[in-house]
Order: sequence, then structure tokens, then C-alpha cells
Amino acid sequence: IIPDNKFQLIHRHLRPFDHTQIDETAPLPRVFQGIEEWSDHIQAVSMQLFRPGPHLAVDECIIRYTGNSDSITTIKGKPDPVGFKIWVIAQMGFYVKWLWHIKEDEYGDNDDALNSTQAVVVGLTKTLPKSTYHVFVDNLFSSTPLFRNLRKQGYEATGTARTNSGIHKELVRDKNDDGKAKRMYEFNAVKVNQMAWKDNKLVLFSFTVFTGADDERVIRQKKPSSKKSEAKPIRRFFWVTKLSK
Repeated sequence: IIPDNKFQLIHRHLRPFDHTQIDETAPLPRVFQGIEEWSDHIQAVSMQLFRPGPHLAVDECIIRYTGNSDSITTIKGKPDPVGFKIWVIAQMGFYVKWLWHIKEDEYGDNDDALNSTQAVVVGLTKTLPKSTYHVFVDNLFSSTPLFRNLRKQGYEATGTARTNSGIHKELVRDKNDDGKAKRMYEFNAVKVNQMAWKDNKLVLFSFTVFTGADDERVIRQKKPSSKKSEAKPIRRFFWVTKLSK
């Protein structure tokens, strides 16, 4: 972070974009027009160096900015709540592709009655190389229509769900009456599985991936007490052989 006066002095002599090409009537805000060329270049080179694997995550991010701009977004609860919001699809902390958050942007076709936020997931997956992906999202995006859309494209999807995401009414009832959840539910969500998982609170999930191994259990041995011999480091013996001259 540098003082504004120093930044303005540098900005007079160094400009990363051609300000004469800014189109005030374009749907893309001018603040994003200035970095769009760099953004496209970075994403193109990244795809040459990094080919994403099957497991990807979609989320929202904030680029901190406290200046004056109509494109600024405030998200309470974030470490940096004020700035430019971007939608990213990432893997192991590497941003594979991203889209600028533009108010009232549809982010591509909207054939399954998706809202603008859910359509972001579809828009990001369409920028990836053709392959089979398993997309993980949080409850900001999850909905039954979205998961059907991804399934239709050949993509797997998993994510936590809100009570208004189109999830089954029995799950919603148990979510509202936390602590008295049933173990099994009898319903068919039409190619989108739904479940409830009891953590500290009841957590709702939607997913399109099912291995059939739902009854498998991983038995983990309890970690021994630090005072027991099993928990102590193994003794290692070292010796030095005297070398003859």
C-alpha cells in the first residue's frame, strides 16, 4: 500500500492500459476495461502452464479497494469487506478462471431459471477445457436447478444448501427443528441427491455424485496418550566409526 499522492505521480508516467480506448457506453465498467487485457492474458498463459484436474471449487473473492467507483461491493464478514468482487473457479489455491462481478449481468444463457449468482457457476465451467469435472460450491450457489444444469453438461456437483434452495421440505423441517433429524428420507429429487448431516448444527447438502459406498465406515485408531510409550518418538542409535589414516 502506497500513499495516494505517490501513486498519482507514478500513474502520470506509467499506465498499464490505453486510456483512449475506454468506452463509456460499454456494458463492462471502465474500471474493469482498464485491466481486461491483462486479465485475459494472465488467464490464457495460466491455462498453458496449468491444466486443471477433476476437482474444482467456485467461490466469490474480494480485491480490496476503498476508492471511488460504482463497481465497489461491500460484503460484511469478509477480512477485507470493501472492494471489487470477482467470481473464481480454483484448484488447490490456484485461480484457474475468473469473472468480474457486474451488477445485473446474466453471465451467459439462463435456460434453467437460475438466478444471476447461480449462473456464475455455469459461466465459469464453460471457460474450462472440455473434460469431466467435479465442482464444489457453498450454499451461496447451491440449488436444484443449478445442479441439474451442471449434470446436463456432464459435470458432477456437490455443495451445502440453504433451506430456500429447492431442497426437500422434510430436510427443511428438520433443519428448522435441529436436533431431531431423521436418519433416512424417502423421496426422489430427480437426479439431484439431497441429504442432511449432523455436525454442530444440521447441515444440508445437495450432490449429483453417488458411489454406492454410503455404508462404508473408516475405523480410526484412537491416538494414544502422550505419556504412553507408543506415543513417544522411536529411539535412534547413531555411532561414528573411527577412520584409519
